[in-house]
Amino acid sequence: MKEKLQRRKSLDRRRLEEAFLLYAVLKVHFAYDLNVDHIDHDRNVLVQKVTETFRERFLEKWSGHRCKVKGCGSIIVLDGNMKNARTVCSCNNVGEIIFDRIGSVLIGCPNTPGKGIRYCPSHEGLARKYVDDKNAMENEGGKGSSTDEDLMIIKILSNKLTRQGNFCEVEWCNGVTSWIKESNLPPNLRGLKVKNVVKVVDVVEFGKKLRFLVKDENYEKNNNTKKMQNNGFGIADKEDDMVEEGCLAFQWPCGIVISIAEMFNCESKSQVYGYLHEIMQEDNMSTVRTICYDDACHLLRYAQNPKRLNLTDTSKRIGGTTIVVDKFHFRNHVDEWCKKHCNPYKCTDLDEVNHFI
Repeated sequence: MKEKLQRRKSLDRRRLEEAFLLYAVLKVHFAYDLNVDHIDHDRNVLVQKVTETFRERFLEKWSGHRCKVKGCGSIIVLDGNMKNARTVCSCNNVGEIIFDRIGSVLIGCPNTPGKGIRYCPSHEGLARKYVDDKNAMENEGGKGSSTDEDLMIIKILSNKLTRQGNFCEVEWCNGVTSWIKESNLPPNLRGLKVKNVVKVVDVVEFGKKLRFLVKDENYEKNNNTKKMQNNGFGIADKEDDMVEEGCLAFQWPCGIVISIAEMFNCESKSQVYGYLHEIMQEDNMSTVRTICYDDACHLLRYAQNPKRLNLTDTSKRIGGTTIVVDKFHFRNHVDEWCKKHCNPYKCTDLDEVNHFI
């Protein structure tokens, strides 16, 4: 028996992961009658197919949770966490999170970067740190200027051959144009003439409507140049230099989590407000009277800005809801406006309520 066990091949870890994921999905599917028409055995296809359904049912179930704990159903607590983060593609200003009826928020790429590089496959070979070589083009011995912002080149506008070399006028994903020496172009763009090199795609991931600029594979077919291999451009020198994506949690004072959303790069008020607006549209959230958040002063000002206050009935309601800082973080808020409008000690709804995440 011992010899048979020794000769037996080890189970591939990936097969075990796939089997457990399939088991977990089927268990939830039958327990909550999710009406998923097909359960795929491929884990990537499976996750993409069931995520939105699972998220909708999760939000419906736990936003409607009510218990005897004080504040449950009337006080919502939210907080962001950028410490438990995942590394994402460093390319900025290439995407939008679309929030229904209130607009969109400009973000970078949320995809996982390739091994040893800063960018994902959709942006590798088209992105680099912003550079303007106009001074080097016009003056012999001149030097170009650059920034630390990683951007994607979306279009080659024109080409110019000078004594200093061949230069291309390019448009970046943030709308800025600049001249760049051909040797400084990302690998996949060298040798191209005037050309659009990206396309727009719309996707839905984890309940979020997203729009991205990605590599248009057809542009390579329309040019006589060969696809160049990655020459090592974009390899990060420091791990801390990589862009990260954290999370934003919504919960009741009893500890029940209502929803979790991903935050790109930072805990921006535009993203926080967008997800808050999305949550507050739920019928089960009509009983919420108080919102508790560690940066309530900025969120309240953002919510009461006339530009967005009257966009929807939900935005009007958020603007009129009590938004206060939690007592743990309030000690660090010294601004007089914050003390006057976001003081948790003036909010009687928080008396004897657990409002910390």
